[in-house]
Amino acid sequence: MDIQKTKSTIFPKPSLQEWEDKAKRSLKGRALTFINTETYEGIELKALYHRNSREIVKEWPGIAPYTRGTKPLGYRQKPWLTAQPITSKDFKGMMQDLQESINRGQNCISVSMNHLLLLKEDELLNFIQEIVQNNLSIWIDSEGGQNALFTKLFKLPDEIKIKLNGSVVEDPILEGVSCGKKMRDEKTYFKKWFNSIEEIDSSFPHLKTIFIKSPIVHNAGGSHVQELAISLAVASEYLQYGIEAGVSAEKIASKMVFAYSIDSFFFMNVAKLRAARRLWSLMGQEFTTNPDVFKMFIHSETSSVTATLYDEHVNLLRSANQAFAAVIGGTDSMQIKTFNCATNITTPLSERLSRNIHLILQQETLIDKVIDPAGGSFYVETLTDEIAEQAWKLFLEIENKGGILSVLQSGWIQENILDVLRVKKENIAIRKERLIGTNVYPNLEDQVQVAPFNRVKITLPYEATNILGLEKVRLAEEFEKLRLHSEQFKQENGHLPKVGLIELGTLKDFKGRADFVKGFLGTGGLEAIEQSCSSVEEALSFIGETKLRYYVLCGSDFYYEEYAISWINKILAENNELVFYIAGKQEEQLEKVLLSAGVKDFIHLNSNAVQMLKEILIDRQVM
Repeated sequence: MDIQKTKSTIFPKPSLQEWEDKAKRSLKGRALTFINTETYEGIELKALYHRNSREIVKEWPGIAPYTRGTKPLGYRQKPWLTAQPITSKDFKGMMQDLQESINRGQNCISVSMNHLLLLKEDELLNFIQEIVQNNLSIWIDSEGGQNALFTKLFKLPDEIKIKLNGSVVEDPILEGVSCGKKMRDEKTYFKKWFNSIEEIDSSFPHLKTIFIKSPIVHNAGGSHVQELAISLAVASEYLQYGIEAGVSAEKIASKMVFAYSIDSFFFMNVAKLRAARRLWSLMGQEFTTNPDVFKMFIHSETSSVTATLYDEHVNLLRSANQAFAAVIGGTDSMQIKTFNCATNITTPLSERLSRNIHLILQQETLIDKVIDPAGGSFYVETLTDEIAEQAWKLFLEIENKGGILSVLQSGWIQENILDVLRVKKENIAIRKERLIGTNVYPNLEDQVQVAPFNRVKITLPYEATNILGLEKVRLAEEFEKLRLHSEQFKQENGHLPKVGLIELGTLKDFKGRADFVKGFLGTGGLEAIEQSCSSVEEALSFIGETKLRYYVLCGSDFYYEEYAISWINKILAENNELVFYIAGKQEEQLEKVLLSAGVKDFIHLNSNAVQMLKEILIDRQVM
């Protein structure tokens, strides 16, 4: 072998047309658009992205419009803040949690505003002093209590106040929406609020105080475009009212923190954070000629919407994936939810694992050594452009309707968010989108413990009027309700609700569909009792032994055509209270015949599992 000749060999470079022809052959002649998918944002994801997918625009890290990050050297210049919360409510516990966080590598401390308000003056001083002495940042979402908290913080010594850095932030608009409230007199409230912001800045120059709490949109089921557009609309409102109150746009922008939720759609989240920085920078051109002013500070939090009660350790995989997306997208600070957050129970282990995901990303992946790792990807760059265009279009629509306060008053934007939520819930119910351990691959042995959820009552700092609110949801909730009802049934009856599987033919004829049905039933906590039956007499014997009400016939299409109709007729003639389902979708004509014979429905890939299982459980008086 001539090694030099081998090294110099150049393989022919296929053209785009050649790739398309090859792909079409693998799709058996169908158009390439067949494998394109559409997101909740209305963006079509294509099979292939290449250099001609978008107009190439040269952008650089640390240079406006900051798509590639606000710092020239990325995380090599400054690492993201690990804003993991401490959960103890008393002073002694808070100090222990604080020391534990420091020892385990946190550079930012997140703490509940309500816990701080319970501290005595000397306790608060000791707590804040420990943070300052260890050069840590602080993260506090004041949830309507900013004024009450700073009444206590103003009593701190001047040398502490001037050194304290981080975020003690408030979003009066979106916080109100989460409660179904809107301020009654915007001008009066914002004038007082911005005067307070100025007063705080004079004593705490290194604290950010204005929050754009867009996770409220995500937590209500909104899309990434809605979350991004609404965040811009809220920020625009604050800029306008702040300027009217005599505060400069530069000062307002420097005090802002934009928060975004990160769900399991990896690349969409990366593109969202990149698009957010770009749009904020471009918006800033209307207020100042200095591009450095509108460098967006992004706080990310992993999604609670995708968290599940069952198979809770899968949440570790979800949150790690989400955190990785946030880092790739260039977040400035981040909170990673605990794997058991859906149960409203946290443990030292779950808190430590969340903290350790930060450390693994920093020290094992070395992703912090790469500046804008998504930069140059034809897919990510194109997706960034598309989500930015869609978000800007929606932002302009909000502005044309009178701004965010106006569309919240009318309920228009809330209805749009609820429309997206309905589609998401439908996709979860028909299992088009998968939640491992919940709507696919359920483990019926899995037990959950749920603590009562006592939401902290938000006291809004203004007189309010009622509007359509945005309630926090989780996509797994409907399936979890079914599972919890089935578990209650088990406690009362000694076993889970059962459904019989009558299997027709040989193993190869029924196994695939029987396994599918068992998984389908398991998502609602129903147990399948199966029996292979070679005759209708065996089926009748199985029914007599099990004494169930619901049965599913599992077999091949051939057996359905040959035997299902006669079997069902004979069985129902002896007991017409039984309910039969067929595993697998059939041709229209056969479906009509089977339905007329007494089949209730067909269990297949597009079946609405929530609706079907709920009907079974209600009929069994489980719900």
